[in-house]
Parts: sequence; C-alpha cells; structure tokens
Amino acid sequence: MNENLQGLTEQYASALQQYLANPQEAGLMRAYELGRRALELAVRAADLAIVHGQALATVLADIDTSDERACLTRRAAEFLGESTAPLEMALRGYREANDLLQRLNDTLEQRVKERTAALEESEERYRDLFENAGDLIYGATTDGRLLFVNRAWRTNLGYGSDDVSKLSIAGIVHGDHRNSFQEVCRRSLSGESLDRVESVFVAKDGRSIVVEGCVNCHYVDGRPVATRGIFRDITERKRMEEELKEVSRRKDEFLATLAHELRNPLAPVRNALQIMRLASHDSVMVGEARDMMERQVHNLIRLIDDLMDVSRISRGKIELKKQRLSLATILQSAVEISRIQIEAARHELTVTLPSEPVWVHADQTRLAQVVANLLNNAAKYTEPGGRIWLNALRDGDNAVIRVRDNGVGIPAEMLPHIFDIYVQVSSSLDRSQGGLGLGLTLVRKLVELHGGSIEAHSAGPGQGSEFVVRLPLAMEDGETPDQLQPPRMDLPPRASPGLRILIVDDNRDSAESLGMLLKLAGHFVRIAFDGPAAIESARAFQPRIMLLDIEMPDMSGYEVARRIRELPSTKNVSLVAMTGYASDADRRRCRDAGFDHHLVKPVDLEALQRLLASLKSVT
Repeated sequence: MNENLQGLTEQYASALQQYLANPQEAGLMRAYELGRRALELAVRAADLAIVHGQALATVLADIDTSDERACLTRRAAEFLGESTAPLEMALRGYREANDLLQRLNDTLEQRVKERTAALEESEERYRDLFENAGDLIYGATTDGRLLFVNRAWRTNLGYGSDDVSKLSIAGIVHGDHRNSFQEVCRRSLSGESLDRVESVFVAKDGRSIVVEGCVNCHYVDGRPVATRGIFRDITERKRMEEELKEVSRRKDEFLATLAHELRNPLAPVRNALQIMRLASHDSVMVGEARDMMERQVHNLIRLIDDLMDVSRISRGKIELKKQRLSLATILQSAVEISRIQIEAARHELTVTLPSEPVWVHADQTRLAQVVANLLNNAAKYTEPGGRIWLNALRDGDNAVIRVRDNGVGIPAEMLPHIFDIYVQVSSSLDRSQGGLGLGLTLVRKLVELHGGSIEAHSAGPGQGSEFVVRLPLAMEDGETPDQLQPPRMDLPPRASPGLRILIVDDNRDSAESLGMLLKLAGHFVRIAFDGPAAIESARAFQPRIMLLDIEMPDMSGYEVARRIRELPSTKNVSLVAMTGYASDADRRRCRDAGFDHHLVKPVDLEALQRLLASLKSVT
C-alpha cells in the first residue's frame, strides 16, 4: 500500500507541477483525478494505521521494560510518519487543485452568465427589430407552409397569430400572381437570390395589397430548409403611378385638343385674308370676311383666357375682389354673357329666382363667369332647340344655384372626374363644339375660392345633366349692396386724333398692325422693335404715350421704362405696358416699374381707344 501511495503521490506531484507551469484545464483535471485517487489510498492507509496501532498496543502489553516499550513506540511512530508523509502531501495537493478548479469553475460560470446575457440581449434586439420592422417579413418551409411572420405582416394582411400556422405563402398570394410567386420560391430554393420581386398579397378581408421585395433561402448544414421573404407595401405608390399615367394620357389628349383648337380659327382667318385681297372691290364680301376674322380672334382670346385663368388659379396667383352682392345681379350678368350662344342654338332658357334677395360675398366678375360657363356648357352639350333651366334659392346658410339641361348627359363612370383638368366627357363632341375642356375645372376652382362647392349629376347618356353650386350667404352687416349692372356691349367712342404714340414691340407684325390701326384713327405713330431703339426714338420723337411690350430680348420693357423715366425729356410720358401676363401681381410689378397703365395682349382695340380718349382729355 505504501509503495502504491508513494508512486501515486509522485505522479500527482508531477502532474500538479506541469499544470502550475502551463495551466490548462486538461492538466488540472488530471492532477485533480490523481489527487482524488491518492486520497482514496490514504484513507485506506489510515484504516490500516488504526489496525497497526491496535497491533502495536497488543505487542506493548507483552513487553515489561520501559526502554523496550519506548524504543518500540518510537520505531512505530517513525514507521507511521513515513507512511503518512505521502498522504499529507497528497491532501495538500488535492486541496490546492480543488481550490484552483473551484476558481476556474466560478470564472467559467461567470463567463457563461455574461455570454448568455449578451446572447439574450442580442436575440431580444433582433426580435424587436424583426417584430417592429415596417416591412412585411415571413419565413416558410420548403413546401410553402408559414413558420413565422412579423407584426407588420399580421397588421397589413389582417391575420392573427393563431392564423399563421394554418396558412401557406401561396394561399395569401393573389390567384393571378400565384404561379409566378411559386416559381420565385422554387428558384430561391435552388440557390438563386431574387432581390426584386413584385406580387400581390390578399388580406384577410379580401383587400389586394401590391408588394415589392426579395426572397431567399435559409440553409442548415448546406441543405435548404426554408424560404424567407421581406416585402414592402407599395399599393399607394402603384395607385399614384397609375394616376400619373392617366394624367399624362389626359395631358397628351389635351395638348392634341389645344393644337386642334388653335388651328381651327387660323384656317378661316387665312381664308378671310385671301378674300380681302382678292375681293377688295367687293365691300360686302370684305365686310363678311372681316366679321369672320373678328369671331375667330375672339375664339382664340377665349381659349387663351381659359388657359391663363386655370394656370393662375392653380398657382394661387388670382385675387378675388369680393363685395356683398345680390345673387340675382350675378345671375343677370351671367345670362347676358351666355345669351348669344344660347340663342344661336335656339335653346329655351328658364330662369327662376328667389322671391326675396339672397346676398353673397363674392367677386361679381368671377362668379358671373362661373354661372356663364355652366350655361355655355349646357348650351354646347344640348341638341339645338333644347331646354336649359337656371334656378337660384336660399337653403339654410347657403345660396344654391342649379343649372340643368336636357342634353347629352354624363356617363356614370365620368361623374367623379368631370371637374378634373384635361378630362373631357366626349372628345369628339368637345372638338366638334370647340373648347379645351377647361371650363369645368375653372368653375370648380373659382367656386372653391369663394368658399363654396359644386356637384354634377346625371342619369346617364341622353338624360341631361345638372350642376349644383353652393355658396355661403353674406353676413347681415348692414352694408348697402352694390347693384352692379352687367357691362354694356356698346362700342366706346373713338379717341380724338392727334396723340403722339410710340409703339415698342419686338414682334414686327404686331407692332406694325397696331401702328396702322392707330394711324387710321388719326394719331401720329412711330415704331421701335427693341429697347435701345425705343429710347432713341423717345428722345427724338417726344411721344405723349408709349405702348411698350414687356417681354423683349436683350432689354426688357421694365428696363426701358426705368431708362425713360430717368431722361428729363421723356420722364413725363404716359407708359402703357403691353403683356400677356395679366395677374394682379403682374400689374403691381408694372406699376412699380413706372408704368401708368396695363393692357393684356392681344390688346383689345376698344379698351385702347377708351384709354387714349382718357389721356387725350387731360392733355
């Protein structure tokens, strides 16, 4: 036993020294195991030592002399010490190894706790990221059965957590897209990464949701076990794209209509010019040709005015001049504006007004334009000899205007879009009757600027149509209403001759034709075609009035006006702006630049005659 213990303790000591020199877990475990075995042998040796002590006591009982007893006891103690020395060494080594193992175990447990906490935190982060991502995320088995989905997927599609295990990815794809989506999944399982997949999912309530995203495969030990998809709801984007396509289509149709409508007046104008040239001796024919040209020019101006009005309103560049007005006064102005067109088509117009005055806070010109456009629309889309009704009444806090006809009507599918820009109920009819299809868009915008609303009703094609305008009533503020009368259509008196007028316009035909007209009226006229020439002519000619185009190359009309005002000899000339820009802001800019008056191109000759007459009277 002693030899075994001695050999084992020597092995243990060697293993312990190796561990202390190069601390590795395997070496420490070997030392611990050897120490444990040494301890077992030591326990056995201790048991034998007890038996040895009992035997020694029995022997000592037979020895009489004390010296012999002492010698035997000393020898026994030496033997016992020699026997237990390896035991003490093994026990110390075992305790040291056990302490080291305990510290190592504590360190390992701490590291395990830290790594477990970090792993749990990481898993929680990714779980939160997955669950709260805005995209629709799912995982599915190779045969398409759903394994997991995130909150956005459940919310957008309306399925609960309990529904997921019962669903397959193919089951939530729209039938028209199912085969193509299954092909995407098959390709992903074969190792292909599909980064841009567009499809349509079907929600629990039946809604179709257009999605775009990617599908890829999840592998375990190199074997495909699932597909994963990340998709984004693009339904709204797709809707807007379709709307933009529709607007673009309408725009193209509108531009084609615009080109058609602008060319229409040019043919009779060109023909009239030829007639006037070839039949100059025939005053009747020349007069008819002139009347024809006036009508076509009026049509062109009307088209341009509609375009400019819609543009200005869309850009917020229009300002209403509101006042407290009688609704009857506004309707009277509108009827006067539309009377020629209604009578030309032999329509019967019935007007019904409220028995008591109805007051609105409105811009008379613009609101009369609204009603006139509706009446013109009714006249245009009603067969000759038809009927048109114009009714007005008070309904609570609103004034209600109704324009109804027994004309061609409006298809049901067009009613929601009838006020949209570029929309025409019937392109062929609209073109045959003339117009750009902007009238109703302009009507709606003007009504809304007045704080009102407009609706369109029709029982369908051939059943006529009705437009209902609602406007807020004016407050009872005690103001005296301005009973404005509709503008008179009589020609104004011509200005007295003799004014010195300088016309400045880079458009030679426009400048020269206007110069001819003013010369025929008895005025003294000079013409300049650019800014520097205008300044030199003004110095030499000393005009009383300058008709000055704003948009000219190199030097604008604003710069010419500034230079004219700086010259002592011309600073008092009356400056009249001629421009296609007609908003209130444009008028203010002209006034700030030094202009006295503002005329919109093409210049209305009657308006110009009134202006010249007023300037002549103060000369």
